Amino acid sequence: YPQIQGNFVALRSRGSETLGSDVAQLAGTPAELVVSDFGGGFIQNFYQIGLDASWEVDIWGKNRKRAQSAYHDLEATQEEPLAIQISLISDVATSYIDFRTLQNQIVAKKDQIVRQEELLALANSRYQAGLTSNRDVALAKARLELLNGTLPPLEDQLEKTIHGLAVFLGRPPECLEMDEGCIPQASGKIPCDLPS
Repeated sequence: YPQIQGNFVALRSRGSETLGSDVAQLAGTPAELVVSDFGGGFIQNFYQIGLDASWEVDIWGKNRKRAQSAYHDLEATQEEPLAIQISLISDVATSYIDFRTLQNQIVAKKDQIVRQEELLALANSRYQAGLTSNRDVALAKARLELLNGTLPPLEDQLEKTIHGLAVFLGRPPECLEMDEGCIPQASGKIPCDLPS
């Protein structure tokens, strides 16, 4: 759009009595000279009015492209809440799958511990009967201790996942104590022409 600027200047000055300026010499200036009634010297009034107008012709489309860029920035800003919502849904889904995976791993690990305890009892029985050496009992006991050692880190990781999921959902972690379940499966097929 065109830009218009204007200004107005008004000055009034009084000359010194001791200056011997000749008023007639200043007659060619645009100032209005008035002889002072208050003693020597003269009073000079100066007025100036200015008006500037400019308009940049957008030959190469700089201003048009700047306006389009601002519009696209506005559209991007309007889509940011949707991007945050999609990211939050993705984080909730990932945390929930991790939660179910850890639950299944803990169940499987507890089953392995129960079986290893049975194997240890069997190795003890065989040793008591004199059918095997003490080495089999020691191996079964070492395997049981190894399995027992892998269970607490899984339970700690499950607790952290529950707390993370609670943060995403805005609920206290106690509300998320869910029974064991399976990992959810995706329903249907993803279409081949899906842009993402």
